[in-house]
Amino acid sequence: MAHSGNYVNHEIRDIDRRLSRLEHEVAELRKPKPLTRAGAVIFSLTGDTTMNSLTLLVGQKASASIATYLADGVTPSGATLSNIQWNFTDPSASVTINADGTATIIGLAPSANGPVAGTVSNTATDTDNAVSTWSLPFTIQVAAPPPPPPAQLTQSEAVVFSVPA
Repeated sequence: MAHSGNYVNHEIRDIDRRLSRLEHEVAELRKPKPLTRAGAVIFSLTGDTTMNSLTLLVGQKASASIATYLADGVTPSGATLSNIQWNFTDPSASVTINADGTATIIGLAPSANGPVAGTVSNTATDTDNAVSTWSLPFTIQVAAPPPPPPAQLTQSEAVVFSVPA
C-alpha cells in the first residue's frame, strides 16, 4: 500500500504543477495586448507635414510630434505618450523639447554630409492600459538658403521718337 500512496502523492504534485502552469498561461492571456503597432515622427514646416524626415533651410523653424497607429498604419491608436526623449546631436539644427513632449527644430547651418539621424523614444499607454515602449528613427537635413537674386541693372526702358528733318 505504501507504494500506491507514493504514486498518488506524485500524481497530486504533477497535477499541481500543471495547474500552476495553466494559471500562469491564463494570466498572460488576460493581460491587455498593445493596440499601438506603429509610430511615426510628424514634422510640420510652413503648413506642410512629412513623416520621419525633415528638410529645412537655415533659419527656418519646424515642429515635430509623435503619432501612434493601429496595425493598419493609418488609424490613430489613441495612446497616451510619456517618457518622451528626443535625441539629436548635430550642429546643423537645434532640437528643443517642449513641455507637451513635442519638439521645435531650427535650422542653424547646412548639414555637412546629408541627412542626420536622430531618435525619439517614448512609452505608449493604449486605451486598454496596455503599455509599449518605442524608439522612432528620424532624419533632419538643413540646406543653405538660396542666394539672393542678382542686382537688377536695368531699371526701365523707353522708346525715343525722332522727328525727320
